Amino acid sequence: MHTRTVRSVACAGVVIAAALLGSASEEPARAEVGFPWLTGTWRMEEGDTVCDEIWGEPRGGSQFGAFRLTRGQTTGFLEIFMIERNGDDVYLKLRHFSRGLEPWKDEAAGPTTWRLVSSKEREAVFESASSRLTYRRADEHTLVARLQPLPAKEQEANVFTFRLVRPRDGR
Repeated sequence: MHTRTVRSVACAGVVIAAALLGSASEEPARAEVGFPWLTGTWRMEEGDTVCDEIWGEPRGGSQFGAFRLTRGQTTGFLEIFMIERNGDDVYLKLRHFSRGLEPWKDEAAGPTTWRLVSSKEREAVFESASSRLTYRRADEHTLVARLQPLPAKEQEANVFTFRLVRPRDGR
């Protein structure tokens, strides 16, 4: 019974998504938004703290991702994020959630948002009024994320060095 219900819900979701996509107005072709080099499952471990960051492939005008921080056997918090175009600019938008997917109250007005200010091969820099977020693919197996408060103070930067757990194509 449970399997049939899950299948029915999944099928209904596919039908609704197809209808919505089919009825969407056609937009002029634009370059895909996102960074293929981010794609994959990334992990950083420090003592009993594990941070997992997962990025999907750029598709449909966006690139999505998720982050989970665990300490021991307990999930601390989750993030869901998306890189997408708005007008001529590209933004990274992020929402935090506590255990049980409870949204953080300080984000009730909307997601935390950074605008892409520069990008080059294997590096993207986003800024908001209060911080700079840089993603850099240091090598084939290493992704570095650096969150820097603005105005910049070196000692206050949070640096996350992730190792590739699973590449985008499952190799």
